[in-house]
Amino acid sequence: MNRPRTNLAVVLALLVALPSFAQDAKVNEPWIPDDPDLRNDLATMQGRWERVTRDENGKVVYRQEKLIKDDLEILTNMSVDGKYISTYRQTKFHLEKHGPVRVFYCGEATMLSGKWQGRTFPMDFAFLYRIDDEVFLDAPGMFESRRTYQRDPSIYIWKRIKDRSKTHSVSVDKQDDGSVRMGLTISDDDAAGETAEKLVAILVGADGKALSQPLKMNPAGQLEAIIKPTSTGRHSYYIRTESGDLVIGGEAEID
Repeated sequence: MNRPRTNLAVVLALLVALPSFAQDAKVNEPWIPDDPDLRNDLATMQGRWERVTRDENGKVVYRQEKLIKDDLEILTNMSVDGKYISTYRQTKFHLEKHGPVRVFYCGEATMLSGKWQGRTFPMDFAFLYRIDDEVFLDAPGMFESRRTYQRDPSIYIWKRIKDRSKTHSVSVDKQDDGSVRMGLTISDDDAAGETAEKLVAILVGADGKALSQPLKMNPAGQLEAIIKPTSTGRHSYYIRTESGDLVIGGEAEID
């Protein structure tokens, strides 16, 4: 009786590769701090944050948003009205604690739109931070020798964007003519009053182009906007007030 012969080279190759496979899987897992204080900080960071810069008259001159999900920070730079996306990147980070000081370290960034879409770059910079449920303080330029993203000491204040997912919902539906219908449903009268200002629907594709249309009431009494996308795949969507404040945002796949 002949027994099947095993190729020794194949077996050895698989054994050598196993640690590599395990290492790759571990790299792709979200980072979880061992320190309980850092675990609490990471949990508090989850969600959407906004930083608005105003001039001496109180007028908004610069707007940024970031979404923190697990150990990833998705940063979006926008025009004052919140419509134009100038930078859109995803950064992998971890947190450090040195005595009473907390450090936010950015390891690498992947560009999500524009000329360098899909490219990953080493960031290798850090800044001091402090966080509570509503405010995220970001302080670059505080180190003597460690790399940071701004040379001069500064403090930037990020404020949490209110989560309206329980009262506001957005539908994103592809139409027969290739356009996309974005519909907004508000289930609570008080919540509707909070967003009584005129609203704008914004759709951002992988090509980085931000397309916007005002939300209008259709004959059925529903708020909607029809937008013609310039690309397929994963899109980010936003509903904003005319002044640029975010009402609700999310992601949708468009074939």
